[in-house]
Amino acid sequence: MKKLSKLLFLALALMLILTACADKSETIENTTEAATEAVTEATEEMPEYMKVDNGDGSADLFYGTYADTWEINTKGVLILYENFEMEDYEYGSSPWNSDREFVYSLEIQCDTDFIGGGAFCGLTNLESVEIPDGVTRIGFGAFYACDGLTEVTIPDSVTTIEKDAFFCCKSLKSVTLPDGLTMIGNGAFTRCYSLESVTVPASVTEIEDYAFYCCTSLTAITVDENNPNYADVDGVLFTKDLTELICYPLGKPDTNYEVPDGVTTIAQNSFGESETLTSVTIPTSVTFIGGYAFTECPNLTDIYYQGTEAEWNKVTVEESYDYGSTVAVHFEGE
Repeated sequence: MKKLSKLLFLALALMLILTACADKSETIENTTEAATEAVTEATEEMPEYMKVDNGDGSADLFYGTYADTWEINTKGVLILYENFEMEDYEYGSSPWNSDREFVYSLEIQCDTDFIGGGAFCGLTNLESVEIPDGVTRIGFGAFYACDGLTEVTIPDSVTTIEKDAFFCCKSLKSVTLPDGLTMIGNGAFTRCYSLESVTVPASVTEIEDYAFYCCTSLTAITVDENNPNYADVDGVLFTKDLTELICYPLGKPDTNYEVPDGVTTIAQNSFGESETLTSVTIPTSVTFIGGYAFTECPNLTDIYYQGTEAEWNKVTVEESYDYGSTVAVHFEGE
């Protein structure tokens, strides 16, 4: 560590000065031993980091971590130098993982076309990120469980946001998905509890399962009207032909919801963990209900099916489907 080397140099210089000023050999020996001992004790007892409170809610690090291709400086900035080579990491295996609690911001200087999988996962104090232009892929779990992350700037060059990329970024309030984005991976924004709105650009061709699952503050998913694959109706995400309901935003304040006639599929987890819904009306056009579609909805008490009980029994439901024993199903077609 550079700062530690400087400290040792200064201590040794002091030792030499004291030695030069001594008159007797015994004094020289004692002084040398004392100085060496002091340096040893300081080295052993010195914490690797010392957080200095600035008194305004911010803090500096007295010691930083340094490497040939990256550093965490005394301001808590993780800097990836120009010679840093990005790669995909298993969770918890990035070079700075052991020092992750000291990272408050990120500066990517290296020329890279992707953000590595697991690269910045668990940086709980990271507050904002500006992904550099030229990046085309945000890897799996790249910012997994970055609890303090509130803002992400994604350039138009990004075409793919992979699985769990922003999973459990609890403080992320808004994200602008870039024009040119084609794929949003499985669980990409799952459990982003503070996320309030999302706009899906026209370029997106694939939204995988759980992409916006359990985003409890999400009031609307808006889809560009020129998107050929997806659409929204009152902020609810559907396929373009409106035959599959993909995701009901959990932050919608409505207590009742009526699935539009013509929908044939209610996707898995589409209403899962809604705390506001008390009832859902399902049309006879529905032939398939995915797993956990209504699971963990604590206030859901009634499902109104617009057909008969016999017709309801013909609806295919996945084995894991569970709307809870406290929910009563009513048959309006009887």
